[in-house]
Amino acid sequence: KKFIKYNLEHVKSFENKYSMRIYEWLLKELTQKKTHKANIEISLDEFKFMLMLENNYHEFKRLNQWVLKPISKDLNTYSNMKLVVDKRGRPTDTLIFQVELDRQMDLVTELENNQIKMNGDKIPTTITSDSHLHNGLRKTLHDALTAKIQLTSFEAKFLSDMQSKYDLNGSFSWLTQKQRTTLENILAKYGRI
Repeated sequence: KKFIKYNLEHVKSFENKYSMRIYEWLLKELTQKKTHKANIEISLDEFKFMLMLENNYHEFKRLNQWVLKPISKDLNTYSNMKLVVDKRGRPTDTLIFQVELDRQMDLVTELENNQIKMNGDKIPTTITSDSHLHNGLRKTLHDALTAKIQLTSFEAKFLSDMQSKYDLNGSFSWLTQKQRTTLENILAKYGRI
């Protein structure tokens, strides 16, 4: 089996439940074609089958409103992919995904660029490193288990969830800014960072 690699930064903010599936499918199609830009055609029936929507959205305008437009918005807003969805047939029987992968999007470069102000001065970074966060998280959970500190029920559940996800992913790269801020605030409250 071949696996598709992608950066979680490009997909973690998707709002529509079908966006991730379509992103992976389009990325697979582009990879197989060994290109960064293509028109990918799929029959409407196959598309609905792929998303398990065979018995839903019998009218194309509803499918467009609730599935296609939100997917396009997600991919164009949050990912490294630009997408235009076109249709063919009366009634519509084929979807054409005009997709282009932004080959220039490099997260490291993007982060470096975001740290430089327009006048060239560096913006001070306040982001705590993953290893520092993880050490603080481990110490806080250990102290809570040994009754050295008393966590609120929210804090205990949140920190436990963060530890489980860190163990699964090996980093905090998947954290939203709100989650990272909450984690940093809880750890700072107990003097762990």
